[in-house]
Amino acid sequence: MIRGRLEAYRARRWAAYGNPVKLTKHAVAAIAHASSGPVSARLVMSHHRVLAARPAAGQLPIGLAAMIEALDDESQIWTWVVQQRPASGRTVIHEIDSRGQLVSVVKIGSAADAGLVREAAVLRALGGWGALSVAVPPLLGEASNDKHRAIRTAFEVPRPATPPYRWPLSHLQRIGQAITDLTEGLRASAADTDGGTGAAESSLAPAHGDMTPWNVILPDTEQAPALIIDLESVGFRPAGWDRASFVIEGIRKNHFGRRDIGAVAAPLGATPAQLRTYLQHSLTARSSSAGPDRMAQLAHYRRLSNEAAAWNWEIAKH
Repeated sequence: MIRGRLEAYRARRWAAYGNPVKLTKHAVAAIAHASSGPVSARLVMSHHRVLAARPAAGQLPIGLAAMIEALDDESQIWTWVVQQRPASGRTVIHEIDSRGQLVSVVKIGSAADAGLVREAAVLRALGGWGALSVAVPPLLGEASNDKHRAIRTAFEVPRPATPPYRWPLSHLQRIGQAITDLTEGLRASAADTDGGTGAAESSLAPAHGDMTPWNVILPDTEQAPALIIDLESVGFRPAGWDRASFVIEGIRKNHFGRRDIGAVAAPLGATPAQLRTYLQHSLTARSSSAGPDRMAQLAHYRRLSNEAAAWNWEIAKH
């Protein structure tokens, strides 16, 4: 399992450009927020400290530099930590200032990248929206040419929690409230929700669409809101979709154990029926799609489906 994670991490091809800088502990915590275990968290944080201290070159490669320049206002950027994602065809750039703080994130995809188009539209619609429990990244800029499209968002979590995240009852309850507040924010903002499973029917509700533990950045204090990222899959979904996604996908990526399903689902407010609906949709979608981890995902969903009969009891006892 650890070997597989290391191979997946290496496949993403990390590099740093610009000036040498000592990353703050909060910057490395933010970059490593998706880690599911202490080994992977230490690996990612250590690797990024080394990358930032020894950039591969003083300037970004020409293609990336052109997109960064098209986004404007890069004056405070001292170092760029670049992640190539071959599976999605995306490049993600963490922009660091001279103090070693993460200040913004740039995503670059193909010119036809519908996910980036939707995410920019959603963030524009949400504008300065926020709630006590949840925030979304402010959109700083977007640019495109005949080959590529890019968006830049601000990173405004002053003190991210150190990964791997633990998920005690209080944190899960916070995420449950954050999902409720985000749903209401999307509904009130009339954000672009064309990325869902269907039209806006009475049985459907606005949803993040890809709500997972790795799309949440927790602050190190419960008084600050959680940051929800990657809003490119916003759309209308069956009720409880985001809660079920958080549970099912969190188990798939080892953020939770399969035996923890009741302890995780109950404080989130996810019901057995919502979990089953999410699994049915996921099995159908993955059965007809391609992807490097398609078979592993299908096996995970089928295994959980076979255990669904016990969920009523598991959730009720919590």
